[in-house]
Amino acid sequence: MLEKAVASGYRNSGLSLGSSKIILAVRSTQNLEIPIVAAGNMLVDEKYLRHICEQVREKFADNFERIDRFLTNIEICFQSENIEKQKSKKELKALERLNKKLMYDELKSTGKLTTTTNKKSKNITSNNYEEIDNLFSFE
Repeated sequence: MLEKAVASGYRNSGLSLGSSKIILAVRSTQNLEIPIVAAGNMLVDEKYLRHICEQVREKFADNFERIDRFLTNIEICFQSENIEKQKSKKELKALERLNKKLMYDELKSTGKLTTTTNKKSKNITSNNYEEIDNLFSFE
């Protein structure tokens, strides 16, 4: 998340390490510190105050754009993580099928595999390994 924050424009972001937790601080470099009033007296005229207000609006707009970039970067990160998890599930399913095929081939070659008599079809194709546990009993 720190990498995504810095890439989104939050240059002052960082990690704080405590004794029992790690804290991510997402901070921007934008600020605006201009004295306008001191001791109850206005220090600037109305024209300059309007100029400052326009700068504030621009900084707020920039900040909302950074927030949107940060959220988009994090969403992309989680989406790619979910795709990798789905890919892993597919790979696990393929491995499971391969293991069942190997088990089936080994049991068939050693003669320890018999078909149950109450099934409609005893024809097993090489692509149909999902229901091996239901179609065969082991002696």
